[in-house]
Amino acid sequence: RKMAAAAPEHWAGPERRPGEVWGGPPPEFMSRDFAVKAFPVAEAAQHLNFAGPGSSIPEDLWGIWWMDQAGFSSVAQHPDYPFAVPKTADLLASFGPEVVIDGVSWGARYEERSRCVTPIEQYGGPQWAAQATDAGMDALRFHSTIRSTMSYCYSGDGNDTIQLYQKVDLDSLKVGPIPIGATIGSLLGFVGAGHGQAWVPHSLVDMKLVRQPWGWDQVTTVADGVLGLDPLEEVVLSLILPSGIWDLVSMVKATGLATSSHFPLLQVVDGEGKKTEHFDSFLAFMQTLPGMNDKAFYSLPLTT
Repeated sequence: RKMAAAAPEHWAGPERRPGEVWGGPPPEFMSRDFAVKAFPVAEAAQHLNFAGPGSSIPEDLWGIWWMDQAGFSSVAQHPDYPFAVPKTADLLASFGPEVVIDGVSWGARYEERSRCVTPIEQYGGPQWAAQATDAGMDALRFHSTIRSTMSYCYSGDGNDTIQLYQKVDLDSLKVGPIPIGATIGSLLGFVGAGHGQAWVPHSLVDMKLVRQPWGWDQVTTVADGVLGLDPLEEVVLSLILPSGIWDLVSMVKATGLATSSHFPLLQVVDGEGKKTEHFDSFLAFMQTLPGMNDKAFYSLPLTT
């Protein structure tokens, strides 16, 4: 069964562009090999590709952002904040503008018409980093296997909510030698994005950023639509969702109710490369980790 390739009704995600995967990046970038490397977190501004003055990326996404999924910051621990999230080892995100490596353009752009910042590749490039731990290595390998890519799209007429669109490589999902991703994806409502990629439907997992005085609240909701999954559909979904989100799916199946998680997204480096008021808290959190707690992992494309 073939997946739908047309935009769903009321689609508010990235635009289609000729010659590339819907929402980016170019197929040539997706097909590259990547190597995991470590960098000092105290020097994140020298290693990550982030947006700043002169870029087309909106100012409220400039700099480098800490995904406080451990609930370590004072923001997460405030009694009025509904912190609740199954932890993952993803650590830092940025929205750096397009660059060229070996003649291949990649990195984020801002689309005026769709109001999307896209693509943010979780699997490769200096815009996504994980803890320098075994869990961090596993997180980057997971992203690499499914070629997970995010698009951040402002909702409505304002700038206070950003809808996240995620696409993954369904062609990578097989039972033995038999590819099953496209078949099951069509049943689950995935929409084909080209080159084996497909958009994860919001009817299953819905991710948003909601503006707060201190940064962004990332809200992930797993809908009660997962209650109707058959065993094979559950297997496929478990292979393309991070373990933390799959834990939310399990909670929905146990309670029969939609479940949401929250964690703060805090700017630790601003658009000019300067450390913010959250940077010291970020470094203090790093000291609680095992292993190389002064470093982070990212996946860089191998040059030819």
